[in-house]
Amino acid sequence: MRNPFLSVLLSAKQKTGERVSSLNLLKIFTMIKLNRAGQAAGWLLVFILMTGYCQHYFAYNYFYAEQFYLFRFDSDYAWQTLSQPGGVVTYLAAFLTQFFFYTYAGAVLSALLFTMIAWQMSRYWKRIAPNILAPLFYFLPSVALLWIQTDFNYHWEGTLALWISLLMLDVCLAVRKNLFRWVITGVWAIFGYYFVGPYGLLTVAGVVMADLFTKQTSQKWWALCLLLLAGIVPLTLYYKDIVLEWRFLLTSDVYYHSRLNPPAMLAYAGWACLLNLTAACLLSRKTFSAGRWGRICLPVAQIVLLAWLMHSGSLRYNSVKNYEAKTLDYYCRTGQWQEVLDFPGLRSDRNMMHACYQNLALSHLDQLGDRLFDYKQCGPQGLVLPSNRSVNASTLLSDIYYQMGNVALAQEMAFEGMIASERAVNPRLLLRLIQTNLIYGYDNVAEKYIRLLEQTLAYADKASRYRQFLGHPEKMKADPELGGRYACVQHLSGLTNETQLIPNLEQIIHSNTSWRPAFQYYGVMCLLSKDMKAIRDFIEHTKGMSGMKPMPRLFQEAVIQVHEGEEEVWADYGVTPQVAQRFKAYRQAVLSARRSGQMYGLQGSYGNTYWYYYMFRR
Repeated sequence: MRNPFLSVLLSAKQKTGERVSSLNLLKIFTMIKLNRAGQAAGWLLVFILMTGYCQHYFAYNYFYAEQFYLFRFDSDYAWQTLSQPGGVVTYLAAFLTQFFFYTYAGAVLSALLFTMIAWQMSRYWKRIAPNILAPLFYFLPSVALLWIQTDFNYHWEGTLALWISLLMLDVCLAVRKNLFRWVITGVWAIFGYYFVGPYGLLTVAGVVMADLFTKQTSQKWWALCLLLLAGIVPLTLYYKDIVLEWRFLLTSDVYYHSRLNPPAMLAYAGWACLLNLTAACLLSRKTFSAGRWGRICLPVAQIVLLAWLMHSGSLRYNSVKNYEAKTLDYYCRTGQWQEVLDFPGLRSDRNMMHACYQNLALSHLDQLGDRLFDYKQCGPQGLVLPSNRSVNASTLLSDIYYQMGNVALAQEMAFEGMIASERAVNPRLLLRLIQTNLIYGYDNVAEKYIRLLEQTLAYADKASRYRQFLGHPEKMKADPELGGRYACVQHLSGLTNETQLIPNLEQIIHSNTSWRPAFQYYGVMCLLSKDMKAIRDFIEHTKGMSGMKPMPRLFQEAVIQVHEGEEEVWADYGVTPQVAQRFKAYRQAVLSARRSGQMYGLQGSYGNTYWYYYMFRR
């Protein structure tokens, strides 16, 4: 590609026939440097703006995506990954996503890839159609990737594969001699496909189209042979039964969860690249005279349109519902329980998963039995949602059961979540398997998982902390986290499953009479079900146990509900004078409201009591 400043120089020389002075050459090269500096500043600005945009709109997508990769600094892992078709880009993607664990890292890396892909595409245009300024086209592949990255079933291998393929396209086009360029492209057509997958074919397509449209010699038709070379590896993988479906060989479906049907937007990035390659070639010999203002207004208009398109698509494809779930998952994983309760998108009266996150947070803050009705509820299923064998539900249920002290079900749900994960790895669930196996005394199994996580960057310290308990049950029993849960299961007998939750909780509170989370979950299940017999049994069975001291406020209100006409026994169960006095005021308020017909007025003063819930809530 001829530099425009050098073109001016040659033109001037031809017209005048005079030698350009060294002073003029200095001015021209200074202009070239300024032009390059301006371009570098522009791309730097794009990177900075995209980093801020990604952090603001997609931050929790990166935290969530990190959980589905487990990069290990281990030679066996490297060999097993790199030896597979597409293993190079898979290995690089796992290496990259491990940094998503850290705040801002996901946004920075995503914006960097976004900018580099757009930059590579702009270089193709400058080589093929230097007279056309088309930022709208440059950025389309990056925008499409930005959208698909909001889907946690998408593989980040696709983003890296596209960038590497465009980088190789730039390298191939930089080679001026046809034979050398074709040799390099042919080698990439064979080995590059094995490294990065179907996106590697874009490199071959770009070289072939560039030669056919821009070269004037008859030799250019030999470039079509590269297409034959590009088909060797896909055909071999298919007929050797290594890859059984054509869509995983020739389309972007390979960069998505293999057991799911990919959305249409998965293909947008690939088609956007083909659109760029075709448009640049078709316009390679065109010249447009837009005038001074046109050269300014047309790019600005394209950038404005691009920004609108990107943001509209982000709002559409970054599902609010899914993003809220990812946010709550992050708060739960990092123990930010007050942030869960303060989350503005919490819909605990209509969404069982939101209610479970909310009530789990209350339990960790030791407020479940006191502040349950300070927040909206959706019934007993807002404590333990039904299992659907998905990663999200299984992980949340594992956390809930672990908090209850039901170690067996916590371990079962961790296994369910691992199985549901496409790669059967999840660092959070591996930590749970370490915890549960240490509690049960299966040190050899726990050590296997500890060894795996010690080979990672973000989880090595957490895993190493548990190594001290291997072969030392006395240390495990003295540990606040593991020891309390060991006491919960120490005297349990028989098998367990999800349908035996209440009997399991009964055994847990008798095995460990000081484990408050089990008491509170058992109690609020009875309250939310409005089963007076279950409430009465719970009150009688837990009377005087240390896990009920001090008795949570809602349980005191339940005692009064059960023994309403026996005020003399209230104090024996732990009812405080303040709660007793509030009940009397509530009873008087109900009588007054019935006479006036304004029952709705009770909610303001008594909406967070069990008495109000029992009488007026469904």
